[in-house]
Amino acid sequence: MARLQTHRRLGVAVIALALLGAAGAGMAGRHQDPAPAVPGAPVLDVEKQVREAGFRFYSSSVLGDFAGYSAAARFPIRVLRDGVGTVRDEAACKALLGKLAAGLKTRGIDDSARARLTQAMLAVFEDAAIEFVGANTATVTFPVRAGSPGRGGELLCQVVLYRTAGKWQVIEEITDSAPIPANFGGPLQPPPTVP
Repeated sequence: MARLQTHRRLGVAVIALALLGAAGAGMAGRHQDPAPAVPGAPVLDVEKQVREAGFRFYSSSVLGDFAGYSAAARFPIRVLRDGVGTVRDEAACKALLGKLAAGLKTRGIDDSARARLTQAMLAVFEDAAIEFVGANTATVTFPVRAGSPGRGGELLCQVVLYRTAGKWQVIEEITDSAPIPANFGGPLQPPPTVP
């Protein structure tokens, strides 16, 4: 929980619009690979791969970019929102993203606004929490709205990724429409002991 609280400084500017080309280039230039643990062994910066795949998925979903979305997701994709799970196939995702793209066009989002939001999204994903469940499963947790006194705590999104043939793809998206309450910041209680 302490790690998630550090995201409160990001502000409300964390709207998930991004230019995918600029974002990919920006992320590629910001990260340096660590030295290999075994001299001569190839370096696998798996955390970077997971972070970039999560970013491509989320930014494509907000932009209504089905091509980018379908490259970053594995169908069918599970969506868990407010404790209710659904499964979306390729056709359902294409229809949803088409509606999102049309809404952006109607609002007249210009290139300069997209560029500013791209930078905000890059900062969010650079600070996103990455956790590995195993060699082929990981999660990326990031804020979609910062907390404020009037609205309560921050809203987070978590995507679950699975690696197949060396490629990370999102298989599940988890969100909650209620912000994290301020009193959830305490330490986790240890499990009860069994006599």
